[in-house]
Amino acid sequence: MNIGIEEARPPYVVFETRAEEDRQASIEAGQVVYKNVDYAIITPQGSRDRIERVAEEWLKKIQEDSQGYDPRFPPQWVRHYRDAYQAFKDEKEAPVLGTALRDWPAITPAQIKNLATLHVRSVEDIAGANEETLQRIGMGARDLQNRARNWLRAAEGPGKLAEEVSSLQSANAGLKARNEELSSQLSQLAQRLSFLEANGGTAIQQSQPLPKFDEDGDPTFN
Repeated sequence: MNIGIEEARPPYVVFETRAEEDRQASIEAGQVVYKNVDYAIITPQGSRDRIERVAEEWLKKIQEDSQGYDPRFPPQWVRHYRDAYQAFKDEKEAPVLGTALRDWPAITPAQIKNLATLHVRSVEDIAGANEETLQRIGMGARDLQNRARNWLRAAEGPGKLAEEVSSLQSANAGLKARNEELSSQLSQLAQRLSFLEANGGTAIQQSQPLPKFDEDGDPTFN
């Protein structure tokens, strides 16, 4: 899955099963009857807050929010959480959205464990980390983020790098042309000002346009 280098990262979600009373079954049996209910425990990136929702209801809600012309919830996140929920029910390890930190050569085992406590599990999580997450990571967070972004850009291949270089070259050429244009305009203004000062500032009648200057700096009214 192609994940943008600096895209906002999805909230961290884990699932758990709780025993809750089945009210209708309890009434029918004349005693308390319990049932299993799966919950999604949602932690926004960089936050310590936990939001708890019934898993199936929450997955249905984000599925609805991912539809339409301007979805409020990215469809790839919905697929990821459904896969994670299925992995939970199958008692398997939850998938990682992006490149798992353990597959990134630029990070140490200690950093992986420290980041796991902050629910940072992928290189993309670091690359797209918000300010709150970076503050919680602490010293060296900005450097780690830059390394993650550079690594992801390199992983996208020579074609992507060439595209970025070409884009930068085009932007630079445009800035250079604009700079030359502004320099020429500034030179013309300076020469006109000198011409006016040399003529006492009033020698040019309103009906007579201010001169332009050729490459040798000589005035011309053409």
